[in-house]
Parts: sequence; C-alpha cells; structure tokens
Amino acid sequence: MSRVQRRALLKSQYFHMPRADALDAALADAVEDFDAGNLTGRHFEALGLVVIGESGSGKTTEINEALRRFAADPRPLECGLDRRFVQLALNGETTWKALGLELLKQLGFEVSARRTEHEIWSRVRTQLKGQGIWLIHIDECQHMFQTLGDKEVRKVLNALKTFMKHRDWPMVLILSGIPELLKKVNIDRQFQRLMTPVHMAPIDPAAPILTRSTPPSAGSPAPSVSTFPGCGTRTPICA
Repeated sequence: MSRVQRRALLKSQYFHMPRADALDAALADAVEDFDAGNLTGRHFEALGLVVIGESGSGKTTEINEALRRFAADPRPLECGLDRRFVQLALNGETTWKALGLELLKQLGFEVSARRTEHEIWSRVRTQLKGQGIWLIHIDECQHMFQTLGDKEVRKVLNALKTFMKHRDWPMVLILSGIPELLKKVNIDRQFQRLMTPVHMAPIDPAAPILTRSTPPSAGSPAPSVSTFPGCGTRTPICA
C-alpha cells in the first residue's frame, strides 16, 4: 500500500464518539416534534439545530454522518413523510436572494437571477413540497450574516423563522458554522427558542471511541446528499 493509499484510508475512517450521540439526540428530538406536529393536523412551528464549532472541529463530518444514520432508517415518519433532506454550504458573503437561488440549484430547478426575491423563494417552497423535502442543512451559515447589522440580521432570522412555521410546508432547519453564528441566532428571542444549540468541541484523543465506520470500497462514489439512503434522485417540480 502506497503512502497516498494509506493516507486515503485514514481519511476515509469515521470514529463514532460520544458527541455524535448528542447530535443524534438533538436531531431526533427535532424530527419527533415535526412528526407529532404533522399528526395533529394543526398549524405548528418546526424546531431546528444550530451546530457550532471552531474550524476543523469536524462539525460538518458529524452532521453528514448524523444525516446518513437518519436517512438509513427505511421507515417513513409516523405522519407518512419519507426521510428527505437537502444540504448546501455557503461560500463567502451570501444574500437571502442568493441563498434561494443556490437552494433551487441544489433542488435541480434553476431560475434567472433577475427574478425577484419573493419569486425565488416561492419557487423554493414549491420545489421543497413537491419533492417531499422537509429538512434543510445550511453549512458555513455565518457567511449569511458577516456584513449585516442587527436590523438586517433580524430580517434574515425572521425569514428563516417564517420558513420553519409556514402553514403549508414547515421546515426543520440545521444551521452550522463557527461559534459567532450562535450570537446571531440569539439576537431574535423567538428564533432562539426554536433552535437547539449543539456545541462541537475539538476531538479529545482520550475520549472513548464507540464504533468505527467501514471505509468505502474502491471506486465507490463519494457521499453526497443525493446518494444518501432515503433521498433518491430529485425530480424538479414544474411551476
């Protein structure tokens, strides 16, 4: 085995540690609350997570693995919905309109940037509902708030909050980023109430390792949201 192959083998390993259980529990609580809300047939507010940690703490890997475990369960929710979600990572400063365009791209439905913010997000909701997707993970979310003052931050948080309690198709949100993200989330007390913070501390070499994942076989595709069990291939909904 060459040095490159040995390094690739090490990079492919995932070690299930206690912090993964904490993330699983927080995700399960948000999903169960969403499921119960749908069973009531009444309007409800979905819950979400804000996962924070320093760069290099492994938060993105932990979220990917948590969603993989979640989607690996073949059973639908008790309300009948399948386990479908979408993920995206922000790169640099991102506006609310640009986020909507990127979400549409991830959903396989691209529109012109000349569309208004309202039109874009209306299409986003149509696509999410049509494809049965009710959970969104936005990584590196601090980029959405980098240059905004408190007034603009509140506007974005209010839009996210509206997304979570939309009467027609409420969404579970996972926001992840560096610790400064939590300060932005806490600006709005109502939004803060809906979001459970999960802190990803640096990995402790002395912490017990519960399980180790099996590395992928040679030639297997790199994991992505579209290949996670329960997600399948997205088919854009005409609107």
